[in-house]
Amino acid sequence: RSLTTNGFQRLPSGLLIQWGIGNSGAGGESVVTFPVPFTSQCFFVNVNEINSGGWGTPITHASTHAPVHASMSVTRVTIRSVVLQPAGVNPQPGIGYSWFAIGV
Repeated sequence: RSLTTNGFQRLPSGLLIQWGIGNSGAGGESVVTFPVPFTSQCFFVNVNEINSGGWGTPITHASTHAPVHASMSVTRVTIRSVVLQPAGVNPQPGIGYSWFAIGV
């Protein structure tokens, strides 16, 4: 186990819980390497924006940031941050996010 900002906890059942924080890179995308690889499968990854003021603006008035996972494996997840605007969806670099993953 590693109870740090980017850490993990393996339960006696074999279930592995991992978490961390990061920022979207150029083109709004970043790759997070899990603190420890999952043995056989990553079941779930949740990503949330941690920038102040992000989700509070309605999409019809201005824009909203939305970090989402684009792909995942037993060793990493690709996170894509976008800005949702009335005119469309655009990649957004520099968006802070937290992530949470569960697997075995």
